[in-house]
Amino acid sequence: MKQIPVSEFKVKCLSVISQLAETGEPVILTRRGKVVAKLFPATETSRKKLGKMPGNLRDDLVGPIVQPEEWAGSI
Repeated sequence: MKQIPVSEFKVKCLSVISQLAETGEPVILTRRGKVVAKLFPATETSRKKLGKMPGNLRDDLVGPIVQPEEWAGSI
């Protein structure tokens, strides 16, 4: 794994991300020699997981979560 200081990452962020996408080699970010973050390339499977969660989201994304009748008892 490639290891770079956070200060260098701030300056070269876009090029580091481009290299990560091309090579797939993870990058470790350090601050004063201690690991503070690890960057891994996104995989196709992780990008597709959102659409593969049937039943976890309701069809009505803008409607109320709790019905008005249920509010009456909480006041």
